Amino acid sequence: MDTDDLSLTEIINLGAEDLLFFGRVFFPKTLKKKSPKVHEQCAELIDGPDNGQIAIFRGGAKTTLTRVSCAKKASYGETNVTLVVGKGQDHAIKTILWLKNQVENNKKWTETFKITKALNEDTGRPKKWTDEWITLHNGVLNQEIHFIAYGITGQIRGMNIDDARPDFIICDDILDDENCATPEQREKIKERFWGALMKSLCRKEENPMAKCIMLQTPIDQEDLSMDIRKLASWKTQVHSCFDGEGNSVWEDQFSTESLKKEKAEYIQLNKLSVWMREMEVNPTSSELRLFVPDWLDDYEQLPDDGNLYILSVDPTPPPLNDKVQRDPQKLDDAVVMMTAFNIPRKKFFVVEYHTTKSPQSMELVAKIFEFYMRYRPQYVVVETHLFQRTVKENLEVHMRRTGTFFVITPIEDKRNKFVRIKDTLQNLASHGLIAIKDEHTELHTQFISYPQVKHDDLLDALSLATMAINPALLAAGNVIEGEYTNMGYVEDEIQELSYGGAP
Repeated sequence: MDTDDLSLTEIINLGAEDLLFFGRVFFPKTLKKKSPKVHEQCAELIDGPDNGQIAIFRGGAKTTLTRVSCAKKASYGETNVTLVVGKGQDHAIKTILWLKNQVENNKKWTETFKITKALNEDTGRPKKWTDEWITLHNGVLNQEIHFIAYGITGQIRGMNIDDARPDFIICDDILDDENCATPEQREKIKERFWGALMKSLCRKEENPMAKCIMLQTPIDQEDLSMDIRKLASWKTQVHSCFDGEGNSVWEDQFSTESLKKEKAEYIQLNKLSVWMREMEVNPTSSELRLFVPDWLDDYEQLPDDGNLYILSVDPTPPPLNDKVQRDPQKLDDAVVMMTAFNIPRKKFFVVEYHTTKSPQSMELVAKIFEFYMRYRPQYVVVETHLFQRTVKENLEVHMRRTGTFFVITPIEDKRNKFVRIKDTLQNLASHGLIAIKDEHTELHTQFISYPQVKHDDLLDALSLATMAINPALLAAGNVIEGEYTNMGYVEDEIQELSYGGAP
């Protein structure tokens, strides 16, 4: 917004309603880059009345936004005592130093709102002006405001400054690999947070705007930040560096191309779990993973002998309601995957795959034919449970229309997805019999994180491919009920051998 035509009163009034506008007018050096859409959502939560948590990718400027929020609260008298809490006091001090620098050097801000150091009437010296604690004076409102830095393990309990308890608490990455390394350490931090820290917060009856804001890249599935995500009384925002379509949410700062390249490098270093935690805000607990990352093999060139090609299709049903349709991240992916089974090595090589969130099956049909014409696979397997059978029907219609015919092997699998993926892939992967390319980053992500993933459709399509090579499943009519053993043999459908034993 162009502020040249606005009066100072209009700017002040607009700043009171919009944290980002306030920051761009009074702290342009701090908010240098154009803000992405996710910053508008973050600003609304930071400025609102509710306890909130922002889990955003590393470099997402969550600390910058809360520092500007501190200045805004001082400007409009929205806080008396603000605590900035870090994993250690030295970490929290950085925000106090930023505020000190603004008071001493940002004339536009201080002169507009008459922000100065609070002085002792007797000595004329600043009341509190250290790296750990500063006291400001708002000359417009004749109000003193305290900003204090603490470490999460510091002495916080029972804090009361000039008969005022903290009414704004900022927890800025109070969790790290060290204090979340074991269940005992994670529990200690939780007790510290809910006991000493949150009990020091001013009650809503005293100040309706009293709140705590948690800025945290999650460390572990069982840490404090993940617990807070489950609470209805807290508003949590989770912002990955990628949107639902796999594009950067902040292209000006992190281009999609650079993010994908960096993610591929983390995969090569076998550090995808670190990337998922730091950039896609999706920590994985090693105790809960179905697969070990080292099980997954990688390759550059497909072996040139003895390959059977399998085209597997995992369709997706249409969205159940308009809300899901408007949010692509909530839609499952429809997948067309080409896999090669190398007979001499008895190993599966993922060759190529295509994903789409479109519920229109004809788009999928076109991609299936494209893959078929390119690779001429020996097997085409299609999930046909419930809605998915319409894809098979549309394929058959398209065959008659184009005059290109191939055999479709339908698989109507009524089991839970977890059971299917576990039974078909875990045994193969543990023996190093699944290989993918470096560019298959999403499949790698689902593999390393499963079952702690939003989407598992690529694993599902791969499981269908492995089932095509399993003769017991094909002979059984491809309708699968309940659970079965690791290699996929349906125990109650294996025919009893006649007298005389095996041929």
